[in-house]
Amino acid sequence: LQFCRIVKKLRFSPNSKAEFVEICQEKECNTPHTVERDVCTRWNSTFYQMKSIWQRHKQHGLKRKHHLDHSNIKLAHDLVNILAIFHELTLQVFIAGSACLANIVIYINQITEHLSTIISDQKYPSALRNSCQHGLKITNKYYSLTNTSPLYRIAIFKYGFLFIFPGPLLSNR
Repeated sequence: LQFCRIVKKLRFSPNSKAEFVEICQEKECNTPHTVERDVCTRWNSTFYQMKSIWQRHKQHGLKRKHHLDHSNIKLAHDLVNILAIFHELTLQVFIAGSACLANIVIYINQITEHLSTIISDQKYPSALRNSCQHGLKITNKYYSLTNTSPLYRIAIFKYGFLFIFPGPLLSNR
């Protein structure tokens, strides 16, 4: 919610936008000095938005008059790190021919492990860990819905079998 207010101010307030551009130029940040639009129904847009704000190869030390303190910047950096895996997996799913059900099972396991690691890591702020806890509940909800699918059972068998015995499933005849 705090990010939404800051981003809205940066997108629509001419004075704030001018200060933001000035800070970006002062810190020698990459251009364009704009903030990506966030769409509620597309979580990848949040990743792009946060990435456009946070340029991790530059040092961001914003002045107090800009109402962004170090904790805001750190939170944005942590959020970009958390959302990066979702972005990578989305790109893998959309590559033609790679959206095999067995791969989806592996992706869900990677997301579950990633979120669980963040939840248990005390270095992240509690608000971020709580958000990851909510994301884990949603992931588990969809994961449990797939348990009734025959295709899912075949994929789990294939994934489990390949995990135990890597290599081709069928021998050449």
